[in-house]
Amino acid sequence: MDLSPGIEVLKRLLKRGIIIEEPDPADKRAKRVELSGEGKKLYESLQTEMNIASQIVAGNLSSKEKWLI
Repeated sequence: MDLSPGIEVLKRLLKRGIIIEEPDPADKRAKRVELSGEGKKLYESLQTEMNIASQIVAGNLSSKEKWLI
């Protein structure tokens, strides 16, 4: 499996300050990533917009149809 596209996305997010990277204490070869303060603000602001978009897209679906997707 080629991880290059995912790594490139992570590099861009790191550069923009949206995520932070820390060493994994259990595995020195690995790194952990998490949202930075700026990333959390961005996530929260996008949540509202994503909820609105979801309602527009799935608004006319039944509960069963929503569950299936």
